[in-house]
Amino acid sequence: MLDIKFIRENPDLIKEAVRKKHLTFNVDELLALETQRGALLAEVENMRAEQNSFTERIARASDTTERDAMITQMRTFKETMAKKEEELKGVMEKWRASMLMVPNVPDVSVPEGAGDDENVEVRRVGEIPSFDFTPKDHVTLMLENDMADFERGVKVAGFRGYFLKGDGAMLDYAIMMYTLQELQKKGFTPMIVPSMVRREAFLGTGYLPQSEDDLYKTQDGEYLAGTGEVATMGYHMDEILEKSALPKKF
Repeated sequence: MLDIKFIRENPDLIKEAVRKKHLTFNVDELLALETQRGALLAEVENMRAEQNSFTERIARASDTTERDAMITQMRTFKETMAKKEEELKGVMEKWRASMLMVPNVPDVSVPEGAGDDENVEVRRVGEIPSFDFTPKDHVTLMLENDMADFERGVKVAGFRGYFLKGDGAMLDYAIMMYTLQELQKKGFTPMIVPSMVRREAFLGTGYLPQSEDDLYKTQDGEYLAGTGEVATMGYHMDEILEKSALPKKF
């Protein structure tokens, strides 16, 4: 989530990010909410300070009649303050919901485009091999060698469902282990993370609220993560890390 101070100081930058990402977010409405929130917050805080002062004066009052009058006045004041606090609560809920929808600002080097067809190739790595025969794609090779079953995968899991079998399963594990070993050499710590994740972790990683309709949710308010990065990025949430302990590589 971007800091509101940054948003206030760079509204045009946020609007440009909204345009580049083809979103329907109104930056001006958020800024209007922020102005309303700030005014109400200041008003409520002043009223709370006034209430504290009032309470002290009531405690010091020696005249009973004067004290009773002040107590009656205090009741009316509390009712007014309660209404103002309720108004602030409503604005805060709208403000928080709006803040969660603010997009991150893409780097200036990111090309604009409405879809994958407009992606830009940055570079190619390695030499593209040439063959004296027509190479087969991985799907064909796996089917011919009984390493995968796509038909039964679709039957059981639906679109994109598949089973890896025999050498296909072993190859999958081999690639994972090779990758983990290479990353460990570079200082990364392998982790197996929870699949069921609390809402706070999804909010903190930007998957909510935009993608809520695409997530499986339990009756306890937890969500099934489609990627391990949600839990991994939430590993140190609500913690303050010492600079000497950085970087953390998982």
